[in-house]
Amino acid sequence: MSLYRQESAKIIKVLQQFSDVVEKASCDEAFIDVTSQVEIKFKLSKTQQEYDDQWSDALFMGFEKGEGRFMPATDQEKKLWIANSMAN
Repeated sequence: MSLYRQESAKIIKVLQQFSDVVEKASCDEAFIDVTSQVEIKFKLSKTQQEYDDQWSDALFMGFEKGEGRFMPATDQEKKLWIANSMAN
């Protein structure tokens, strides 16, 4: 178990490189707050056409474009889209 804890600590250190807010949920799970990174990317926001163009090749919630009937339109949806694309 001590080796497992050691490796878990290494993973948390890696995650902390991406966010100051990392909450350990268990020895092999963690939550990362990416709000500040999303806000920065949102401020450099694309035009709706650029979102549409990027969406054409993107997968979201397991659906291909058109199938999931989701196209980021509101600011909140765009921020969710940005956060989702950061995870990929």
